[in-house]
Amino acid sequence: MADDIFVMKPPKGPARQLVGAASNSYGIWKFAKNKEAGLDFLKYYADHWVEAFKASTGYNMPIYANIVPKPMPILSDDPTSHPPTKLAILQTSDEWSAVTGWPGPAWAATDEVYNDFVICDMMTKAATGAMTPEEAVKWATNETKLIFKKWEV
Repeated sequence: MADDIFVMKPPKGPARQLVGAASNSYGIWKFAKNKEAGLDFLKYYADHWVEAFKASTGYNMPIYANIVPKPMPILSDDPTSHPPTKLAILQTSDEWSAVTGWPGPAWAATDEVYNDFVICDMMTKAATGAMTPEEAVKWATNETKLIFKKWEV
């Protein structure tokens, strides 16, 4: 089945060609017992990103622009994919993807909206007829406002 699955850029919308992307972050807990080792690991990880990227078989995309040179290992030539270049489009994903909260920054509230599937549920409610599109947007707006209120500083 994998041979029949391909990746493509998202369709172009009225303003831009863009798809949402989940982001990862790395840190060390304040209560960590060995903060120095954690910091050393993160420095090593960043300094050896290409090797880490290869070890993840292309899953852990670069956290900084240009940290993995193009053509990117695995994505440009994946021996397990047929054809081996079918993941190459992902090398340009930074041009057509954005983190939750775009055009603003990602933060706890936007992540919670994403992780609680508010947008997916809104679309499902409208698509299945459980709500009219207008009702679904109103529902999602209310859910989002409640989440944002919870995270106000």
